[in-house]
Amino acid sequence: MVCNGNKAALLLYFQMVGFGTKNVDLQAFATTFTSLLGKDSDSWGLSYTGNIIHNGLKRQVCKAFGKGVTIGVHLDMWLGKMSLFRNGKFVGKYDIL
Repeated sequence: MVCNGNKAALLLYFQMVGFGTKNVDLQAFATTFTSLLGKDSDSWGLSYTGNIIHNGLKRQVCKAFGKGVTIGVHLDMWLGKMSLFRNGKFVGKYDIL
């Protein structure tokens, strides 16, 4: 993460962004080279391929991203929504509860 004053940007190179609840089993794929986020019902991930992944299901939501692309994730825990942004443009809003 790169911080500048009160702004922060995550630099991504061939990665995934997302989050999971405290119930995610971090050891489930310990011996496998895989993206953990989105494999189960307790995590959500946006892959560099442009797929959002939850409960093992993939759905294309934007173009692939890599170096030079800024990905934004906004979590609204009051409403149970996750909004995604690619280079400042809204990609979509998804239920997380």
